[in-house]
Amino acid sequence: MSRGRKPKTENNQLSWKQLYYLNSGAYFQIIISELGKLNKTGEESSVHLLKEIKKEISNKNRLQLPKIEQKDIPYKIPNNWLWCRLGEITDYGSSPKAEPTKIEENTWVLDLEDIEKTTSRLLYKIRFCDRNSLSTKSVFNMGDVLYSKLRPYLDKVIVADEDGVCTTEILPLKCYGGINPHYLKYTLKRVDFLKYVNSVTKGMKMPRLGTKEGQMALIPLPPISEQNKILKFLSDFENEKIETNIPYFNYKIERKILELHNSQLLASKLSSKLADQLTQLENLNQAILQEAVQGKLVPQNPNDEQASKLLKRIKAEKATLGKKEKPLPPIKPEEIPFNIPDGWVWCRLGEICTKIGSGSTPKGSNYSKSGFPFFRSQNIYNEGLIYDDITFISDEVHKQMNGTIVYQNDILLNITGGSMGRCALVPENFNEGNVSQHVCIIRPLNVDRNFFHKIVLSPYFQKFVFSSTTGAGREGLPKYNLERFVIPLPPLSEQISIVAEIEKQLAKTKQLKEQIKTNQQATEQLLKALLHGAFEVEKDGI
Repeated sequence: MSRGRKPKTENNQLSWKQLYYLNSGAYFQIIISELGKLNKTGEESSVHLLKEIKKEISNKNRLQLPKIEQKDIPYKIPNNWLWCRLGEITDYGSSPKAEPTKIEENTWVLDLEDIEKTTSRLLYKIRFCDRNSLSTKSVFNMGDVLYSKLRPYLDKVIVADEDGVCTTEILPLKCYGGINPHYLKYTLKRVDFLKYVNSVTKGMKMPRLGTKEGQMALIPLPPISEQNKILKFLSDFENEKIETNIPYFNYKIERKILELHNSQLLASKLSSKLADQLTQLENLNQAILQEAVQGKLVPQNPNDEQASKLLKRIKAEKATLGKKEKPLPPIKPEEIPFNIPDGWVWCRLGEICTKIGSGSTPKGSNYSKSGFPFFRSQNIYNEGLIYDDITFISDEVHKQMNGTIVYQNDILLNITGGSMGRCALVPENFNEGNVSQHVCIIRPLNVDRNFFHKIVLSPYFQKFVFSSTTGAGREGLPKYNLERFVIPLPPLSEQISIVAEIEKQLAKTKQLKEQIKTNQQATEQLLKALLHGAFEVEKDGI
């Protein structure tokens, strides 16, 4: 079996094949429904084919399937085709009772994650499973259709290109009467089929398609010759080898699908360009913050007080607080990463903060429905505090956790997990709250808090955050490293000027981002409308 991967393109633009794999079920339904609108009768009929299929399939263990009523038919199909149930044309639910089967130790076992939509050949990985739980129903043969009956994998279906074994979430289906297995594969990917199976799956944790519901599913059955014509078109379509000199089955329908596909390729190209523009704007934002940190964003005023004097005042005021701290080591020349303006000064983060420390979680997760807000990492964002999924602690617990109290203008930094580096500035109208052990409180003294927030968001600080983590499991940023981090400190008046310029420039990029996102939404809606309008069918007049 092949071990390929999905074809990739540069950036986010979908390739011809990627878009085909994404929409092949919809394209197939367009073909079926459009052929039905023509209402033409072919030379062959599916009546004889269905009879042959029923002769081949054993009726053992088969549920009695009800006759298809006119009201059940979703849309027209050609007069020489038949609507039938999946249980009528495959061994779905009719195979003998599953018996344990001996599986060789080195046998590859196909799992749900291995069913890919990118190739006709199977993609698989080694899976560690209890081989004693496998049965005869887990064995499949080359040419069987392998269908996932478990949500959210209901759109994953492939044709086996060799014999093998699968887990119980995958159902091997045998084709009878000469039905092309690739035709069955496509019909199980139809939009209306997926809508049906999603509506009848059962189970809370792992919803799956039941045997009776699977057997009841409606399948359009064309004669073998017409199946092959459709599949020839789809195969050439997938591989960008469409022959334009003669129609495969109907030139007008073929053109419609190709035009739809090309329209979506153009939309995908536009969407990719918009995504690139968003990336460029984000890079510009990062460049603005980096220039701010390096003193390149605004001109220096020689009349401003030197930052060295500001640093002395901060240290003096900290000394009056009576809090004992270990002295921080002097900054070595090799620690200085770049040049700063003459009026600025390098200092350690701990020198200008009255608090650097993480929070803690109440014993027994002692939360309440109201009280003081308790901020966790999911509440901390660069744009500010997010109160979605917020928890609270009582006044009593709040007092017990007085070392984790958050005040207005504090800087809250996520120091563990996937959101590490996210940082929020607590607003001025905030009262009090607390933070978990995954969030660090940084409380600078006599420094513009907006400027300090921008420093934390800068590429310079973020690089430090991710290079200073410890721990093999859930990595974290220790207080020791934060206290010793070297930061540039400008004069206070220049801090305020820098913030004003940053906000001015970021406001422009924000406006551009919003315009691009609006265009992205419009493009996505256009794509959906094109596809939906193409396979939307009328039930009236069936």
